[in-house]
Amino acid sequence: MTYPHNFILLADDDTDDQELIKMAFEMTTSAHSFEIVSNGQEALNALHQRQNLPCVIVLDLNMPVLNGIQTLKKLKTSTEYDKIPKVILTTSDSEESRKMSYLNGAADYLVKPDTLEGLLTTVKKILSHCQ
Repeated sequence: MTYPHNFILLADDDTDDQELIKMAFEMTTSAHSFEIVSNGQEALNALHQRQNLPCVIVLDLNMPVLNGIQTLKKLKTSTEYDKIPKVILTTSDSEESRKMSYLNGAADYLVKPDTLEGLLTTVKKILSHCQ
């Protein structure tokens, strides 16, 4: 497996959030491609099926099938994904969720902003993990 610096895997079950986040990435960079899935299990499936691994994995916290924390736990069991930063991007500002995310391997925990300007800033922070 290789680690390109131009591919981002996003797992979020909210289609509106998927579109907004993708739009913010497209407004910020033209050098990255995306794969968008709807839950943690689909993210794991996508990782297993790809030849190239993403430079960052962005996970929503609250998703069906496998949520963000459960997905982090599964990713921790494979050394293949150790070097890939995992970012939780969620509406939850819960200290407990933040703590559990970091304990299970998240490189960052970001709360989804409610403005486009805030989202663009958040996307730049996520992209900083791709370097």
